[in-house]
Amino acid sequence: MVVIGRRLGFRPVWLVMLAGLAGCQSGQRKQLIASNEFYEADIPIPAGFKKVEQGSEDMSTGQQRLYLRHTYKGRGEPYVVREFYLQQMPTYGWAKTSAGSIHGNYTLRFSKGSEACTVSVTDGGWSTTEVQVKVNQEQRGDQPPLAARDEESAAPRKKPTRNETRTTARTEDQ
Repeated sequence: MVVIGRRLGFRPVWLVMLAGLAGCQSGQRKQLIASNEFYEADIPIPAGFKKVEQGSEDMSTGQQRLYLRHTYKGRGEPYVVREFYLQQMPTYGWAKTSAGSIHGNYTLRFSKGSEACTVSVTDGGWSTTEVQVKVNQEQRGDQPPLAARDEESAAPRKKPTRNETRTTARTEDQ
């Protein structure tokens, strides 16, 4: 055994030390920083993430953003990317409205003014993470939701009474 140790020198010791260091770092999660590149001024992107053009679209008129759907890919654990958006979005004026996860896929919702933003974080495969950011105009006010208005207009109408029918007929004759 002494002969093997001399032939390998300090390699067994180094291997044990490296394994120990790797074990210490596995419990710590790396924190992401915001990129200096912005595709939208009020939506941060983790450094190293790039926009996927084929999975992105947006439309605006003048100063108003009508909608946005951008996809970004980069390296980083999905949970760490989730934490990045939870920390960064408020610094750009967005307020968190909800957060959830299903099977390691994270969905975060934010609002700002008349806009709603949904950030979806998923495992992109091959050690990458995919982020999809959707921004659209949020309907607010005392108008019922569109589905409720559609139901009202589709509701069956009351049949006119006999008197209402006669009145309508006289008006058309004159």
